[in-house]
This record gives sequence, structure tokens and C-alpha cells, in this order.
Amino acid sequence: MVDQATGHAHIMLGEWREATECLDRAVETFRERTQEMQEVGYCESHAALSLQFTGQARELAPRAHELLRASTQRAHPYARGFARGVLGHLVYLVDDRHEEAWEQLELYREQAPWGFQAHIQNYVSQITALMRYRGEVEDAWELCEQRSPEIVKFDLLRAPHPRAEFLFWYAQNALAMAQRTSDNARLLKLARTKGKRLLSFPTAYRQAYGHLTLAGVAPVSYTHLRAHETGRNL
Repeated sequence: MVDQATGHAHIMLGEWREATECLDRAVETFRERTQEMQEVGYCESHAALSLQFTGQARELAPRAHELLRASTQRAHPYARGFARGVLGHLVYLVDDRHEEAWEQLELYREQAPWGFQAHIQNYVSQITALMRYRGEVEDAWELCEQRSPEIVKFDLLRAPHPRAEFLFWYAQNALAMAQRTSDNARLLKLARTKGKRLLSFPTAYRQAYGHLTLAGVAPVSYTHLRAHETGRNL
């Protein structure tokens, strides 16, 4: 239980490698001493999620496939949802297998236990990222606007990690849409506001989210301003 709690504390701090190591130890302990497979599923899911943040897709792939197999066998829908999310959001996209990634995320939507707020936020974040990857920016923004009023009310967002993730993926969808329309002042304002809020977090990786967001706003704002000035001078 100590390793499990410590691993989740590392997640909140953005210390992904340390989180993965602690949660892997917790899995070993649960298996050896208690056979508590429910907790094994939680720890395996969150360890895979932590490893995803390091971008180590090749290392993550066998873990994600095994998590999907084991969670299906154990009828652990919470873990199975995270496994499908990891496969669809990172593992398959390394080789540009976006159709297979889409299939996994669709299965995630159909099979995940939607009583869990984490799954709703995770799915919307991942499917809109895949939509942007496929060039379906308008559809991603439409889904973002549909689901974000619900998500922003989640108790889950009281915790800093999911709150930062929400701010970042929302801003990325707004920025992508801002590049598809000339009437983008509202979109840029939304992205800029989210970026500034991310800068207020005390942890470095969340501040990095803020800097990345504001760095994305700047060139779009400049291009829009220059286009406006050019049109006025014609």
C-alpha cells in the first residue's frame, strides 16, 4: 500500500519514472502477498499511464498489450479502458497505424465504465488528439465543446494532475481550430487563458504545458494580425 500511495503521489508531481517504479513494486507485492487483483489492475493501469508520459512507446507496447489481455481475462473494465487508451493514443501511432488506434479508442468508448470521471476525460483527450492527427480539427473542436462543460464540473479536476491535463488538451483543440478560421479571436483568447493558468501551477511539467500553449498562440495571433493589416492596406 505504501508503494501504491507513493506511486500516485509521484504522478501528481509529474515524476513519471518514479511513479512507474513504485507502482510496479506495488503490483509485485499485491501478487505475492494478497492476490488482490483489483488493486493489481489499478496499479498496472496507472503505471502504464505514467510510462506513456515519458514517450517510451516501444517499452510501453508489450505492457499495454499484456494489460489489455489480463484485464479482459480478469473482467477488470477500469484497467481494460486504460489499456485501450494507451494503445490508441501512443503505441499504434508510433508506426502511423491510425486506423488501429481509432479502433482501440472506439472500443474504449464502448466498453469503459463511464461512471469513472477519469475515463471520460481520458477518452475525450485522446480521441480529440487522434482527430487532430487525422486532420479532423473541426470534429475535434466540436467534441471538445460538447463534452467540456460536463468535464469541467468533475470533482476529479480538483486534483492538480487531471486539472492540468484538461487545460492543456482543451487549449490544443482551441489552437488547432484557430488555425482553420480567420475569425479566431475567441479561440486564441481561450487558449491564452488556459496557457496562463497552466503557468500558475507549481510543478515544472505543468508550467511547460503553459509555455507550449502560449508559444502556439503567438504565431497564430501574429499571422492573423498581419493578415488583417494587409487587408486593411489593400
